[in-house]
Amino acid sequence: MSSRSIVKKCTSEREKDKGCLLFFILISLRLQDIERSRPVPRGPVICRRRWDSDRFLDLAVKEGSFLQEYRMNIKEFRILFNLLEPYLQRNEKMAKLRSGDSGLITAMSRLGVALIILGGGRNMEAMRTHGIAASSVLPIFYDVLEAINSCPLLALPVEQDIFTLTQRAAGFKAKSKHGLFDFCVGAVDGMVIPIRAPRNSETTNQTAFYSEVY
Repeated sequence: MSSRSIVKKCTSEREKDKGCLLFFILISLRLQDIERSRPVPRGPVICRRRWDSDRFLDLAVKEGSFLQEYRMNIKEFRILFNLLEPYLQRNEKMAKLRSGDSGLITAMSRLGVALIILGGGRNMEAMRTHGIAASSVLPIFYDVLEAINSCPLLALPVEQDIFTLTQRAAGFKAKSKHGLFDFCVGAVDGMVIPIRAPRNSETTNQTAFYSEVY
């Protein structure tokens, strides 16, 4: 057999191997598609114990944990709830159908869920504390945010005239170090922005922690 024939035979075998490999890959992908298209059986229905607002509020106050968990005292919580309650109303009939045997998620409980998230708490913490499903945490959070934005008494008045904005910007600039807060006319507390740790040459107070105002 000539060398040309041997090379041709080897090339043909390699092409055959590639074809077989491609065939098996396509079959594997098709089987995966079939497996994914099958309906996933629902897990067991979990009957959750909803938040008993009166009992929980009383317990949290007695334990001294209310302020830490919700970032406000009980009096402030009740004031905020009274303001938002009209905007947190739901269709009770539909809510009962969705909740099943677990019972309705009260407006006060929904406010508590949102405050936990706003205070930096985890979804799991809000879920366990208020007896709700993990999938309900974010929808409840957004519902409460919508209620806050809809309440005129919680609106932040912002003057738009150029004189007031200029005066406000000058105040921020005067408070900032080296006038870095230029053209700033407002600030929101609680915003967390990641920064690079400053070098020693960039800060004058490095005894124990970074405490400059940038």
